[in-house]
Amino acid sequence: MNIHFVGARGVSMRQLSLIVNSLGHAVTGSDIVMGAHTPDNIMDADLVVYTSAVGEDNCELSLARKRGIPVIERADFLGCLCRMYQNVIAVSGSHGNAPLL
Repeated sequence: MNIHFVGARGVSMRQLSLIVNSLGHAVTGSDIVMGAHTPDNIMDADLVVYTSAVGEDNCELSLARKRGIPVIERADFLGCLCRMYQNVIAVSGSHGNAPLL
């Protein structure tokens, strides 16, 4: 399966792409830091995973939906991966610099 990650440079997305690749899937990705998002990036995709930091109007997501390519948000994809394992350890933290109270 060819899985494309939209927002691939994010810390969580990067790790998910490494896990998926280790399971034998082909992985591609795009990120605003890496250059422009373009519809060409999803041409061979069987599945598109996106981060919530990417807007719903993203051209890659729009075309994937139009072409009938399954699209899943990162958190939901992570949940699917976790169901593959009997035991899962999760580590969490805050997003960004939260002010001290």
